[in-house]
Amino acid sequence: MTERNADSNTIVIFGGRGHLLERAAGLGLKTILVEEPSEMQSEWFGLASKTLLLPYKRSDDYIGCLAALHERDPLLAMISVNEIGLSAAAAASEALDLPHLSMEGIRCIRDKHLFRQALQGDLGVRAAAVSNPDDVVEFGEQNGWPLVLKPRQGTGSTGVRRIASSEDCVQLELADESGYLVEEFLFGRELSVESFSFGGRHLIVAINEETNGGGSIQNEFLEIAHQLPACLTEREVSAVHDVVIKMLDKVNISDGASHTEVILTHGGPRIVETHARIGGDHITDMIYALSGLDLVRLSVGWAAKKIAPLEVPPQMHGGAAIRYFTAAPGKVVSVGMSAPWRYYPGVIDLQLTATPGSVVGPTAKSSDRLGYVMAVGQNSSVAAETCKRVVEAIEIKTIPLS
Repeated sequence: MTERNADSNTIVIFGGRGHLLERAAGLGLKTILVEEPSEMQSEWFGLASKTLLLPYKRSDDYIGCLAALHERDPLLAMISVNEIGLSAAAAASEALDLPHLSMEGIRCIRDKHLFRQALQGDLGVRAAAVSNPDDVVEFGEQNGWPLVLKPRQGTGSTGVRRIASSEDCVQLELADESGYLVEEFLFGRELSVESFSFGGRHLIVAINEETNGGGSIQNEFLEIAHQLPACLTEREVSAVHDVVIKMLDKVNISDGASHTEVILTHGGPRIVETHARIGGDHITDMIYALSGLDLVRLSVGWAAKKIAPLEVPPQMHGGAAIRYFTAAPGKVVSVGMSAPWRYYPGVIDLQLTATPGSVVGPTAKSSDRLGYVMAVGQNSSVAAETCKRVVEAIEIKTIPLS
């Protein structure tokens, strides 16, 4: 940080997120919100000190606007919790000589092919960039089936699919402009690791276990449940910590939150991907419920240098879980009563978006899910069982559209 910015109290947030703006205000910070005009929500206007409606995902003109503001009233830091926003924040910070994550590191974790190249060696997974179905077949014949095909710059499990054999490639369409990556299919328990880095020192905050939809929804890789902390042995926890910390060093993620997907295979933990941001799906809410640590506030406060670094991970008390509501595509004809379950022992939040008469499409991405229930308990297994019971009790019935 330059001397000029030492007394600044204004941060820039790329991508509207009410919780970031609220935490910044709570820390006594002024905020400039940079948002795409088509994605702006009216309630954010009242939370930000200043709002710039600029197409930062498609143009770098925003840098000139921020430079002019920086000249009049020096800026302190720039942050984001979405993938494109992270790149925009780093580019603007570099132009204005503000602290920022490595541009090379951000490019690496956004592009899954570059990420796999960076992890070659003991953290490596067999993978290759592909441009047509023949490339996919060639990889499968050489490395075995099944395999995973994913957009190189995809997010939120969108476009990720399992390829079981060469027959699945006959009518395969590779339409994503970012290109595709194919990699070996990793069998095992699916985990996400929430960590925070302080100037190159990495602290593992929590390990969460994920449950994907499998064959029950269109996108089998989309998460429908989480439980935290994951039920692991001390040896497994240590192994997960080791690979995540080693990976963060390799891709040069030195500061702030990170969310890393890991498969715990019979041969040990293997890295799937990482993101230089807090995890989604209310994982931060579960961490807060169990430990009192607010990762959102920490993300804002550390970027602005308003919060001291943590020396040890937070202590978790009990366990938490979340499970999402889904339904077969069609018209909703009935939704089970939710009111009694809001007060069921252990339940701390219950949200439902499905209503009779509404239309439900295929469950292909996170926003297609129909709400959730979150619970706490003496451990995460108890909390997960509570969530499962509630979701099963509140049945969402649909009929096919004619």
